[in-house]
Amino acid sequence: TAVATRSLDVQALATRSRTFTNLKDSFLRKPDKSSAGQIDPAIAPLCDALNRRDDMFTTSSCSGRALLWIGHDIPAKRRHSKPMLRPFICHSASTVSSMLDVAQSFNVSDGSTVWLRFEPMILHMCCRDWHSAQSLVTAARTAGLKRSAVASAGPVLLRGASAAATGEIVARAWRVAVEGVERLEMPLAVDGRSVFPLHDEQSRTWLHGVVAGKFERNEAKVQRFLQAVSDPESASDAVRVDSVHSGK
Repeated sequence: TAVATRSLDVQALATRSRTFTNLKDSFLRKPDKSSAGQIDPAIAPLCDALNRRDDMFTTSSCSGRALLWIGHDIPAKRRHSKPMLRPFICHSASTVSSMLDVAQSFNVSDGSTVWLRFEPMILHMCCRDWHSAQSLVTAARTAGLKRSAVASAGPVLLRGASAAATGEIVARAWRVAVEGVERLEMPLAVDGRSVFPLHDEQSRTWLHGVVAGKFERNEAKVQRFLQAVSDPESASDAVRVDSVHSGK
């Protein structure tokens, strides 16, 4: 009986792995529907490392970016809503100066409100099981990506007796969000009136340093995370350390 039970467990886990692999292959073959049409080069090595693992895959990503946007409110993300007007987007510290040139050249006499925003890296992942999801979140937080968490339950991989053999009522994948904390949102002009002196060299230099610094800290955390996920043993160690500190 014990042998039969172990055999059922092994078969259930193998079925779960095959189902997840098919799900992963199907998703990664789909065309990129992002506005850029491709993975950001700065985060491509991390995505490649994650997708080489059998127990997870990426579903969307951004390496981190700074952008200018125009308007009083961010448009709602609805299918037929008016898109946000974003005259400049950059993904590296080397292009911050060009972004500020564009901002300085704006003619806001029409009453425009212009914002500068920085958004950190973000990854959405699908993990094969709870352990994989937990190890990924722990590795991300250890790397400094503190806004990382299991976001929701994912697709069902096994049901019924097969799922019960793994100790679960329904065996499913898990969705994980990995996100940094470096953020900035500030107005450069409000209703056609400049509220930040980009024409002043000292003020512009200060702002350039702030945005470039966010890019650099964001990139350092991405590299630490890449190192962790490239070495599965490091991720497993991080889970064990986290479990000791949490008392689990």
